[in-house]
Amino acid sequence: MTAHHVPDTAGLAVSPGIETLRWQQPGRPGTTLLCSTEGTGKTGLKWRPRLGLVLNHSEARGRDGTLFMSMTTKVLREKKGTTP
Repeated sequence: MTAHHVPDTAGLAVSPGIETLRWQQPGRPGTTLLCSTEGTGKTGLKWRPRLGLVLNHSEARGRDGTLFMSMTTKVLREKKGTTP
């Protein structure tokens, strides 16, 4: 379940893939995981001027702060103020 998410008004979001994915330990039934994502960088695309590539780092932690999973992803997003 996602408690907070990017609103639909943010435009196109397509992921070309996961850069890294590390499971530090297995989750067990009943374990509550708290997930967070932080934007860590962005780059414009010469071949698609309406789009930008955003780098994200995500983590899933237990309630006590124990790290279960971390990953780095790339997401193509429409730039603010662009029209199709």
